[in-house]
Order: sequence, then C-alpha cells, then structure tokens
Amino acid sequence: MNLITIIGRMTKDTEINQTGKVAANTIAVDRAMKDADGNKVTDFINLRWLGEKKAQFAQNYITKGQKIAIEGSLCIDNYKDKDGNNKQFVYINVNNTEFCESKGNAQPKSSGDEFMQVSEDDMNGLPF
Repeated sequence: MNLITIIGRMTKDTEINQTGKVAANTIAVDRAMKDADGNKVTDFINLRWLGEKKAQFAQNYITKGQKIAIEGSLCIDNYKDKDGNNKQFVYINVNNTEFCESKGNAQPKSSGDEFMQVSEDDMNGLPF
C-alpha cells in the first residue's frame, strides 16, 4: 500500500502547468526529532495535483503559508539529464487536501489561560 499523510505549510503559491492538468507546490514539514545540535529539522516535499479539477482547485485555493494536510501516494520518476546521468524526481501525488486553519486565522493564538467573555443575555439562554 502506497499511502502518505502529512501536515505542513506551503512554501509558495501553487503553480499550474500550461495544459492546466498538473499543479505543483512544495510543503514544509517539521520532523519530530531535532538534529545533533538541538535544531529543528524541516523537510521540503514536492507535491503534484494531477487532473484538471484537482489542479484548478490547488491553484485557486492553496497559497504560500497555508497549513494543510494532504493524503496521497509517493511517486518516483526516473529520467536522464542532458548529460546522460540518471536522476530521480520524488513527489507526492495528492489525492485529498484538508485545510488546517480557517481563512481568517489572523488573530494570535490563545495560550488557553484566558476566559471567554459572555454577556448576561447569553447567560440567560443557558440550560443550567
């Protein structure tokens, strides 16, 4: 079974090819472990949305900085460069895309220590 699910942030706006049937982007995904110096390690993974509908969706809605979850399959394309050297292009063929943040998520995140302010009118409608 070839199934990959990852969550990360988009590194740029999604680009679509001239045929309109392939969209491309890169997602930045933090590793769970740090390097030997204690620094965070981030992988940059190529993504492809294949097919006209998926490509148009990606181009219209997936932009730089967005946090998304993707599900897809790992693809490795082998080819020879202009000098005849064997090369590989590794990417995820995206099947499903989920947005992890709301569009208007510009407010700073709460630390969880604050209480929500509720008016007296709102309190009167509570069943307890």
